[in-house]
Amino acid sequence: MQHDFRFRLQPLKSSPDTVLLSYIKSQGKASNDLVLRAIRAFWMPFAYQDCGEKQEQDLKLLAANMVFVLEDHANYLRTTFNLPSSMVTGKRW
Repeated sequence: MQHDFRFRLQPLKSSPDTVLLSYIKSQGKASNDLVLRAIRAFWMPFAYQDCGEKQEQDLKLLAANMVFVLEDHANYLRTTFNLPSSMVTGKRW
């Protein structure tokens, strides 16, 4: 059995969220995968912690795996945009 989840957002046309979501939408069939990969990396361990379906050791392993995914994506960003590994900024989009 499947769950039907729908996400609806109406950002201002000039917002960074519109640029982001337009890019995601332009990816066609891959758009769902892009969104799910990002959401999983940020929130999956918290979701399992909240629902109580995993033991502490399994939660730690899941969290460690998601840290690896996030670090891997950070390295992809550094490589793609030729950034130093120690670059830190205080500005958020």
